[in-house]
Amino acid sequence: IIKSKSGEMSQNGSEFLMNEVNAIIILNDKSEIIINSDHAIYNNSNYNTKFYGNVTSKYGEQTIFSQKMDLDFDKGFATIYEDVLYENLNTKINTDNVQLNLKTKDVLLSMDDKTKKININSKF
Repeated sequence: IIKSKSGEMSQNGSEFLMNEVNAIIILNDKSEIIINSDHAIYNNSNYNTKFYGNVTSKYGEQTIFSQKMDLDFDKGFATIYEDVLYENLNTKINTDNVQLNLKTKDVLLSMDDKTKKININSKF
């Protein structure tokens, strides 16, 4: 489910350019990922969506803040990148990239510059 306050169809008619976007992804187990962003590009033919500008993704007790998020339903992945901050009740993680497998919910964190480290702050 994807909604926006305003938008326009691209010239080729296959993409919809959206503003003030709210989306809900319902996974096979009925859990939900809630996404909000300033803008998005939605592909009418394959439903792939590129969110950008102040992207917030919520899944259960977890929230990820970023500047960009790409949903690729063909490959079954969500890729979250640019100024990524992951938060849950006890942990904050700063990283460059988060890749989420939409089927298994496996998460891969990585840095663009391999000489830099992922920053993890946790309270246990």
